[in-house]
Amino acid sequence: MSKANSRSVLFLTELIIAILIFALSMGICGGVFARAFMTATAGTNLNEAVFLSESAAEAFHACDDAADFAAAIGGVPRDDGNAGATVYYDENRRPQSGPAGARFTLSAIISEEGGLATARIDVLRGEKPIFELTTTKNTDLRRPAR
Repeated sequence: MSKANSRSVLFLTELIIAILIFALSMGICGGVFARAFMTATAGTNLNEAVFLSESAAEAFHACDDAADFAAAIGGVPRDDGNAGATVYYDENRRPQSGPAGARFTLSAIISEEGGLATARIDVLRGEKPIFELTTTKNTDLRRPAR
């Protein structure tokens, strides 16, 4: 084997090893970036779900009955026999009329027992629950007359 031929084989071997290392690095980095994107999306969904839940809890504390509560959060009263409301939200967190194209679904069930009203507020993305909030208020306290 000549000296020039030996050098070209060595150069090609070195080049193939460098390409393999680069391909392996790309595979690892691609997996890390995909996982980071999924984590960021989950964090964004959780933040939006917390915001929607807290807004509904504030409306629950401000309203006197389930119908007022449903109107305050822009939803419709539940049709399954439970007091409460269901709201479908689009990607800009605006209530929409039905489940078609909804990014989030807020479901609130209100129960009353012994002078306490409790609302269980669930936020879902599709069928997957994201956040749950339970809040209670004393219904024996009446607002003072003005």
